[in-house]
Amino acid sequence: SRCPLPTPNIPSSANLGFTPTDGAIVVSVFLPVVLSRSAAGVWSADWDYENMLSMESDMRVTRVGTVKWRGWHGNYGDKAGGGQSPENGVPVADRPAVESLLSTFNCVPVWIDPTLFGEAYNGFCKGILWPVFHNVSSVYNFGGVDADAGLRGRPSDPGQQQPPSPAAARQQPDDADSDYLPSDGLSDPFDSDHVMGPVHGDGGAQAHLWSAYTQVNKAFSDVIVQHFNEGDLIWIHGFHLLVLPSMLSRKVGRLAKIGLFLHTPFPSSEIFRTLWCREDLLRGMLNADQIGFHLYEYARHFLTCCRRLLGLTAGMVPDTYGGHILAVDSNGRKVTVTSIHAGVDTPLLKKLLKHSSTVEKSEAIRAQFAGKVIMMAIDRLESLKGAPLKILGLERFLDKRPEWRGKLVLVQMGISAFERGEDYVNTKSELARLVEKVNTKYPGTIQFQESTEADMRLGQRIALLRAADIVIITSLRDGLNRLPMEFAISHQDALQVGIDNYRRSDSGDPSAVRVRPGVCILSEFTSCARVMRGSIHVNPWKVSDIAQAIGSSLEMDVDEHRRRIKYDSEFVTRVTTQRWAMAVLLDLKGVKKSSEATQYSGAGLGLGFRLLGMNEGFDSLDTSKVSKAYRSSQRRLIMLDYGGTILKDDEDKAALQRFVLAKADSALVKRSTPQEELIETLNLLCSDPRNTVFVVSGKERHSIMATLGSVKGLGLAAEHGMYYSMPWSGNDEDERKWEVMVSGQDRSWRPSALSIMDVYTSRTHGSYIEQTESKILWQYRDADPEFGALQAKELEDHLQSVLKNFNVV
Repeated sequence: SRCPLPTPNIPSSANLGFTPTDGAIVVSVFLPVVLSRSAAGVWSADWDYENMLSMESDMRVTRVGTVKWRGWHGNYGDKAGGGQSPENGVPVADRPAVESLLSTFNCVPVWIDPTLFGEAYNGFCKGILWPVFHNVSSVYNFGGVDADAGLRGRPSDPGQQQPPSPAAARQQPDDADSDYLPSDGLSDPFDSDHVMGPVHGDGGAQAHLWSAYTQVNKAFSDVIVQHFNEGDLIWIHGFHLLVLPSMLSRKVGRLAKIGLFLHTPFPSSEIFRTLWCREDLLRGMLNADQIGFHLYEYARHFLTCCRRLLGLTAGMVPDTYGGHILAVDSNGRKVTVTSIHAGVDTPLLKKLLKHSSTVEKSEAIRAQFAGKVIMMAIDRLESLKGAPLKILGLERFLDKRPEWRGKLVLVQMGISAFERGEDYVNTKSELARLVEKVNTKYPGTIQFQESTEADMRLGQRIALLRAADIVIITSLRDGLNRLPMEFAISHQDALQVGIDNYRRSDSGDPSAVRVRPGVCILSEFTSCARVMRGSIHVNPWKVSDIAQAIGSSLEMDVDEHRRRIKYDSEFVTRVTTQRWAMAVLLDLKGVKKSSEATQYSGAGLGLGFRLLGMNEGFDSLDTSKVSKAYRSSQRRLIMLDYGGTILKDDEDKAALQRFVLAKADSALVKRSTPQEELIETLNLLCSDPRNTVFVVSGKERHSIMATLGSVKGLGLAAEHGMYYSMPWSGNDEDERKWEVMVSGQDRSWRPSALSIMDVYTSRTHGSYIEQTESKILWQYRDADPEFGALQAKELEDHLQSVLKNFNVV
């Protein structure tokens, strides 16, 4: 049974900068509540204390998310037809009653068609984003998603429901009467082979899943706007809602401070760029005012993606508290980036540790394995958790250290991961094979048991962790994993009672192993490895590392053991879930954002929408005022840009043309020309005697003359105004005349500059030299952006030193 949350012994949020009148909308894909329905059809709800967003707060908090109920994943239907759930989410007739019930928790449900939500959650989030965000993208897995044919082995219509693979179907439990479903659902409405699908595309099933993802984000946006009050903070959680900031920015972006926090790793740019929707995802995230990660490592990957894919820069900027904070410069806005690792609800865990059921179960486990060191592992049965590697490590240890055979036991708890499809089936099969192999060599060494997520909740886990002497986690890539922190709390009292007397062997044999508590063997690829300094960190890919860590944990001296317990306890005591939330929200509240709507301007369509930050005093262009002033004025000066206005700014094509022109290979040059309609518009503007029209370009004179030189009455400016030609009369006898802004140019500096640039060009792949009449340009836009910027800075210093006596800028 659940007990009320104790009041944490920390400063109130009011003392930290918040008042009860401050409001926040906390958005997550699922609401942090557990729904139940009696046989009489009466609904009830309780906080899901497993969810870190259920923490208490002095603020006015409104939580927005979907509701988990039977069939929420869209896999509805009778089992003969392939469905696995007897219901299709909360019945429509019951939704008003559920809404009324949830309102007492300040929770607002987002109602989404279960089939659509299943396609977005299981199909796009778990099937495409999850592997990529965990740095998994293998082009050799041919069982994944086919951009043209849809999911392998499935019809091209991804909305058509199909049964899971036979192996996965055999593993499905019959939970039709359960009031609580596992947090990631019972089954995947799509072919399980798509889980590791590496090759992405923007057509077929991929386009359908992307559409479902954006529709779900749109549904969240509509609900949030309905419950938004001016001044509220909006705090979005998870990679399930990455484009939501873009949708909110259109409606309340000028009024709200929007934060986005990711609880998964963020991949390196080389992995992230394999997504076809990469720019849309990044721009969606950058429409938030604050982006949070658990580790700076993840933030660094995000910043690199922004730099390499969008050309954005980042640096430290002042905050409202007198300090500085890391931020990305995005279209004139400073998007702050924070790295604050979450903790656990320490008061709740301590309360659970004293519960009679926890004590009884823990003592029962100790009695069952009396006289042995108990190693505990609790893993989801998916390949990313690396469960088979710890079995290999244990086998290696026992092979090398025969004196420990029969003196330790590994209790391997496997949590069913049905939504992972074939990955789950394969991982479970491999794990079972290795367990059988080790137990054949060393009988009774490993106890393997599988359970559903509903049966491995916090209360059950804490009892297992309390009974364990060693916990071992060998994840290959993991975001927020709170198991090591829960383990540290479970053994924290060893510091008070004395480590020598905390627990001895129960066998009565004085030669038996003396057991010491609280040793955690932790994969270095888990986020909490950076904050759990007392753990033994291992590279899970190196089996000998795991074996050595097991030996170290068994033979650790008392002083080192005490220090490790102290170091781990330090973080879990200092950083609770509530402290973490308050720290992130304080950073969000401290974001510098003008309350003046005129400071921001929107640009772009669809997911390309961007909220632009403008300098103080900037007024957005009012086209109606411009039209009125144009009609009433007697003299008008109209200046038009060439690239992007006269010609479409195609970056790839423009980059190739610049390179070809720089190499003076006229055979390859195929210049873009303005459309006929645009030339007619220019002629119409120039024919009005009240208009003076100029086109300004960075191109050379001969290039701009070839496309616009024949337009009567049009003025031209080449090389950004170094050369300019006043409007031409159009008479054949009056040739277009060019004037120069700076006369008597000294060109003696060019050979020296060219020789220096040649050196840097040979060093920097993708760079080249572009020469015009008035300048020499070292172009590195096609080079690696970071290396190119470093080389450019070095080249600038070199040129300034060599050319300081020349009349050149």
